[in-house]
Amino acid sequence: MCNKQSVIKCHILIVLIAVQFVIQVCFSQPRVQKIRQITTKDGLLTPGVKFTYKDSKGFMWFAFSTGIARYDGFTVKHYKNFLPDSCAINSYKYCTSFCEDNDGNLWSEHPAYFQLFFAIDRIKALSHEHPEWKTEQPYKAVLENDMKELSKYGEHGLIQIVMATHADNTT
Repeated sequence: MCNKQSVIKCHILIVLIAVQFVIQVCFSQPRVQKIRQITTKDGLLTPGVKFTYKDSKGFMWFAFSTGIARYDGFTVKHYKNFLPDSCAINSYKYCTSFCEDNDGNLWSEHPAYFQLFFAIDRIKALSHEHPEWKTEQPYKAVLENDMKELSKYGEHGLIQIVMATHADNTT
């Protein structure tokens, strides 16, 4: 037979197991995920997303037949047909995939577009360290969002911009 002490221990063990079970049931429920649909009302280019990608910084990228868009959770930034046809390599409708390298640079099937976007954004971000860019071309054209002027500098101008913005990247 069981003595009084072993019965108490048995009851305590049952109570502890019950408490542990209640705690697991109450606190192990999955978080409710909020899913929000992004539409043209939010700023997407057109219906018919061809491809999506979430980069390491949390940005969502969308490829369309008319361009690409980046969503930061609040706003949509468009990258669409800003280069004259003479500078374009291929139309956006052929962009079918995105990927990232070790430095966080986004690449697509036609990487020239993304590297140019990266370079343009980088020129703007680094401009406070280079006040001379406000008066020097092709940097001035980038800072003023004057793509027509930038296109006048052709491949040499684009190489200058890429060299300035891709310095110190490891890969």
